[in-house]
Amino acid sequence: HVGKLQEGLDKTTDRTGKLEDAFKVDHQHLLKLEKEVKENQEDMHNLAETLRKKVQEDINNIRDDMARAELEMKHMKADQDALKDAVGNDRENLRLANLKIKEHDD
Repeated sequence: HVGKLQEGLDKTTDRTGKLEDAFKVDHQHLLKLEKEVKENQEDMHNLAETLRKKVQEDINNIRDDMARAELEMKHMKADQDALKDAVGNDRENLRLANLKIKEHDD
């Protein structure tokens, strides 16, 4: 019986050693995965921050472009109004000149 007990103990010790080795390997894999996850989180955070800054820069540029376009439109509207007034004045002057010509001819 002692031989069988010794043999069982040896097998158990061998299995325990293999399980400990497997645990160490698994633990190393988990540590490696944990490190990779942390690195990926940092990369994702950096990427998100870079994208946020780029998008904000683009938004600011678009706002600037829109403000310039709006100002340009106001200037164009003022120019159009001035031209419209000038054309109106020219028409009135022409009408008055025609009246004078007609009065003079009569």
